[in-house]
Amino acid sequence: ALDRLDQPELAAALATLLRRWVDAEAADEVCRRWRLSNRHTDRVRWILAHRSVLDGARSKPWSQMQRVLAADGASDLVAMLEAEVRAGLADPNDAAWCRARLDQPRVVLDPPPLATGDDLKERGLAPGPLYRTLLDRVRDAQLDGEIHDRDAALRLVDRLIAAAAARPEERAMDKRTKKRIEALQERLQRLRQQLAGTRKQKDDAAETAALQRQVAEAEAELARLKEG
Repeated sequence: ALDRLDQPELAAALATLLRRWVDAEAADEVCRRWRLSNRHTDRVRWILAHRSVLDGARSKPWSQMQRVLAADGASDLVAMLEAEVRAGLADPNDAAWCRARLDQPRVVLDPPPLATGDDLKERGLAPGPLYRTLLDRVRDAQLDGEIHDRDAALRLVDRLIAAAAARPEERAMDKRTKKRIEALQERLQRLRQQLAGTRKQKDDAAETAALQRQVAEAEAELARLKEG
């Protein structure tokens, strides 16, 4: 797919070249061995970690896709997907859908949030892990068209705070997230060991590709949890 890139930037070209052979973690090591800048290294790693998120993009909630398409590396990521389409390796409908949304005005692609941490402070909520959970839920509702103005956002904030107070288990969300992160890290370690074994033994290419996809999906989920 590398030769199908249209006016490629370095990060997109390198990510496209490496995707067949390494996951995001291994790509990080390759970039550092080649003494690439931190900016390019981080971008290559990010592209490879999020590439699988674009598969089936049209059927996923906009709140999930927006966080990827509004990120700094989104242009390179979509360029990589389009190159894979030209090489017959990806769904052209997913690529067209992603490109159409990426080309929207910034204020449409990434509208200002209708509620912020200041609104939570004004309601007497102490800063902590619950902040991110509440703000993410309000942001999801905004992006998915469930709320359309600040008044609706603040009413949702009030309902969510009341629900969290009534259900103390909500405050354990950060603990469950940490456990999920630990589980993903262990899974990634096992998958990478299996992937290294298949490459060393030159096993079936389909098995290698399947392991690469599993690694990419786990890395993407891990990145989302850490960013959240």
